[in-house]
Amino acid sequence: GVVYENLNFYCVDVNNALEAQVYQDSAKVYSFNEVVNNPSLAPNIAVPSRLNQVAWVISNINVGYNVATPQSWDGVTYTDNGPITSSDIQAAIWALVSTNGECDSPTNLCTISLNPVSIANVAYIVSSALSSVPDGTTYYPPSAGGYYPVVVIPSDTTQVLITFWQTGCEYPTHSPTVVPTVVPTLAPTCECAYNFIESFSEAFSNFLISVPLGSDSFVTATAVADGVTYDGLETWCVDYEHVIFSLTDYNNTVAYPYTEVIANPSLAPNIVQPLRLNQIAWILENIAVGTPVSSPQSWFGISYSDTGDITVSDIQAAIWAIIEPAGTCDQPTNLCNDDLSTILVGNVAYIYNTAFSAVPDGSSYVIPGSSSYVPVIAYSGSNRQTLIINWSTNCNC
Repeated sequence: GVVYENLNFYCVDVNNALEAQVYQDSAKVYSFNEVVNNPSLAPNIAVPSRLNQVAWVISNINVGYNVATPQSWDGVTYTDNGPITSSDIQAAIWALVSTNGECDSPTNLCTISLNPVSIANVAYIVSSALSSVPDGTTYYPPSAGGYYPVVVIPSDTTQVLITFWQTGCEYPTHSPTVVPTVVPTLAPTCECAYNFIESFSEAFSNFLISVPLGSDSFVTATAVADGVTYDGLETWCVDYEHVIFSLTDYNNTVAYPYTEVIANPSLAPNIVQPLRLNQIAWILENIAVGTPVSSPQSWFGISYSDTGDITVSDIQAAIWAIIEPAGTCDQPTNLCNDDLSTILVGNVAYIYNTAFSAVPDGSSYVIPGSSSYVPVIAYSGSNRQTLIINWSTNCNC
């Protein structure tokens, strides 16, 4: 007896139609993972396992998000990038879920009945989905998310649909989950964090480390930009080879969202592997101080049983293991922890492994549009430690 109106749907079955304004007197409804586990529930879906990637797409790709750079697909670079449209998302969904060779390459995209489609945008969506949820893996929506991907089957002869169904749960605060995942946004409309990234670029008139927080490498900072003071900025180190001193004013510091430094590494030349800022951004979004880690954890073929609640030092050691040159800080026998409090190798292994599981090397991490924080790189010169700040976006999506 309950009426649900204005549900936003995408199609996941390119070979059947569904007419508008035609009343269907019954429909079957399943959570997406039910259909993944039992494909016979929706036999019209050609590759049901790819509902994991489709669920990630509708949870994390926002209409209006600007794809800022050309995208490569099947060895060809496409320059028609720009703001993502619902047609781009629909073409990407069909590319993911249809039979191999049907809609899954730039030369055979299924775009019938769609508005003009940007191939670069579709390439971005498809590659982001498969890097965040590799084939054969499972997408876990956060248990506290306000919406959940649901498959709707009006009849056996009509188009199968997917929608974002409201659960009645409130969105979680900014605290990571144990399962590597990203927070969904309200059926893709929220782009608050992306607007922050587009507009943020600060030259600080004053910047100093104000309060150490239990480790010489995780601190709070104070910045002054355009007469506005930002206090209590949670800050980590991403450059092991240089130092920066507490209560010293660095008035030539500039800051950029992490995505800008990935796209243009010359903005922060002390970062040796800027592409790996993707994994570090994932860590800051998803790994919380105090998260318990089960034992044992395996790293480079060795099991470590020294696990417990994650500390700031564990996270800092994992950041250096990821960002520094190969062989410098990236193995259990050579972790860079001289200036840190006690670390647990099992915890570092967990952070390192889950970061690369969620964001494979060479792939991009796209923060949710509703994210409360965006990682920002602070660069104070070639002879000073480069920092990463978890900067509040003041989003209220």
